[in-house]
Amino acid sequence: MVTTLVDTACGYAALTRMPAGHEVLTVEFKANFVAPAHGDTLIATGRVMKAGRTITVCQGEVHARQAGGQVLVALLQATMIGRPPAG
Repeated sequence: MVTTLVDTACGYAALTRMPAGHEVLTVEFKANFVAPAHGDTLIATGRVMKAGRTITVCQGEVHARQAGGQVLVALLQATMIGRPPAG
């Protein structure tokens, strides 16, 4: 569940660099889990590190909101590819 959440955040980050109408697919990703995902809410953020013509490299983080603040749960590095509209 954690990787799905942060992969989606990275996908939307990559989509901000794609032409209108394009879709984005994950080519590969590597996740590091650094703490249990305990808390009331999980917050995922994704950011583009390098956008090329076809491939976009993103990094993402997941934090768990707990009573004492936020705890880093996972880190992700992902490679995304843009797909033009079908048809």
